[in-house]
Amino acid sequence: MGFVETIHRIQKKPKRERERILLVSVTFSFLLIVILWIFFGGGIFRGAVRAQDEKAGSKDKYAPFEMLKEDFSSIFSQTREGIMKFKETLLRLKQ
Repeated sequence: MGFVETIHRIQKKPKRERERILLVSVTFSFLLIVILWIFFGGGIFRGAVRAQDEKAGSKDKYAPFEMLKEDFSSIFSQTREGIMKFKETLLRLKQ
């Protein structure tokens, strides 16, 4: 059975069953991508960062998730600062 025949067979199924097939397919694809990223992409990324840290003389400080955490913390603090400045501007305009 070819790919096109499989698609036609799935199209003939009830909507609820097609949605279930979609959910399972998307979940499987997502998990596969995450697993591949952790085992292969994360290792390559960690190695590149580790090499840069060794050149700079620092220890193994940055793992991919640590860098992600720092990025989100930075975004959060910048957003908070922007909101505070906006509040101050509004208070000055009220006066």
